[in-house]
Amino acid sequence: MNKEELLEKFNKNVAYLQRIVPPDDIYIFTEQTFMAALFFLQKWAELTDVQQACKDDPVTAKWVRNIAGYLMIRDNDEDAQIDLDMDITRQDEASS
Repeated sequence: MNKEELLEKFNKNVAYLQRIVPPDDIYIFTEQTFMAALFFLQKWAELTDVQQACKDDPVTAKWVRNIAGYLMIRDNDEDAQIDLDMDITRQDEASS
C-alpha cells in the first residue's frame, strides 16, 4: 500500500468513525483504543526488541513514539501538542 492509498484508507476510516461513534463517546473510545495499543505494545515487547524495530522501520518508530510520548505527557498531566501528522516520510526527514 503506497502513501496515497494509506491516506485514502485513513480518511475513509475517520469518516466511518464519525458516523458510528457519537461525539460524546469519542474520548471513551479513544482511551479504550489507547489502552489496547499499550497492551499490545507490551505483549509485542515480550517477543521482540522494540527499540531495534523502531530503528529498522520508520512507521513503527512513529507509532511507538506517539504511544510512549502520549503516555508520558498524560501520566505527567502535561498539556502538549499530539503529533497527528500522517506524513511518515516528512517525519523521518525531520529526525534524520
